[in-house]
Amino acid sequence: MGILHKPKKKPNGITKADKNARKSDDLLQRNFLTDAPFTKCVTDMTEIPVKGGKLYVSAIFDCYHLEVLGLAMDTNMRAELCIKTLVDAHNKHPELHGATIHSDRGSQ
Repeated sequence: MGILHKPKKKPNGITKADKNARKSDDLLQRNFLTDAPFTKCVTDMTEIPVKGGKLYVSAIFDCYHLEVLGLAMDTNMRAELCIKTLVDAHNKHPELHGATIHSDRGSQ
């Protein structure tokens, strides 16, 4: 039908890899399927433009049922935001102890 989407600008991802950091092993090997809850989780953060600047939201999802296990929000994307997300998830779900949590290995 000749329909074509032309993005107006290049997407601005917030992942900033730390080139000097030790690289973690990819324990999940891109296999996000699991037969049990609280064994494999994924985490990431996103930025939300707001009137006064930006808010950053960090979440941890369970690969078994895609439930949000932990959530945190702040005005910056420093490592403390990731720690808050982990603490929130563990406080709500102590059975997470020992789970593998996969991230895109950003600088945080």
